Amino acid sequence: MKILLVDDHPMVRKGLASVLSFEENVEEIKEASNIGESMKILSQYNADIVIVDLKLGKEDGLEVIKLARKKNSKARFIILTSSSKKDDFIRAREAGV
Repeated sequence: MKILLVDDHPMVRKGLASVLSFEENVEEIKEASNIGESMKILSQYNADIVIVDLKLGKEDGLEVIKLARKKNSKARFIILTSSSKKDDFIRAREAGV
C-alpha cells in the first residue's frame, strides 16, 4: 500500500508515518504539509490511501480531496481531525470521505 499523509504539523506526520511503517502491507509513505504539496505529490505518486487533516493551517483539507478527484485519483481518503463540529462531519461525508 502507498500512503500520503497530509498534515500541517510535522510531528503528527512523523508520528503517523512511524506507526504506519510497522504495517507489513505498507510499501511507501509520502508526506505533505499543505494542498499545493499534496497535489504535486499526487500528480507523480499513485497513492492508495490519502490521510488528510481537515484543517491544514488556513487551508481546508477537503480541498485536497476535491482536487485529487478532479484529476481522477483512485486513492481512498481518510480525514484526520480533532474537530467535534457536526458541520465538519457533514462536509466530510458530502465529500465522500
